Amino acid sequence: MATILFDTLKVVESLKSSGFSEEQAKGLSEALKVAQETSTEHLATKDDISKLELRIESVKSETLKWMFLFWAGQLLAIFAMLKAFFK
Repeated sequence: MATILFDTLKVVESLKSSGFSEEQAKGLSEALKVAQETSTEHLATKDDISKLELRIESVKSETLKWMFLFWAGQLLAIFAMLKAFFK
């Protein structure tokens, strides 16, 4: 997975110029870095998406197969009832 670089020095300098103390700026930049790293761990990759698309296609084909079998069974049941009714 591609790593997104997080420049803590720029963040610390920016926070210090905004009125934060150096310790506050370092703490906040570390917290932001950890939050950014943990949030990118759960991103889907192109490989994940292609696997999901294949699984969806498989499920769709299985669903269509069972729907066809159900419809064929219903037609056979209706014809059997009509045959029994008209005898």
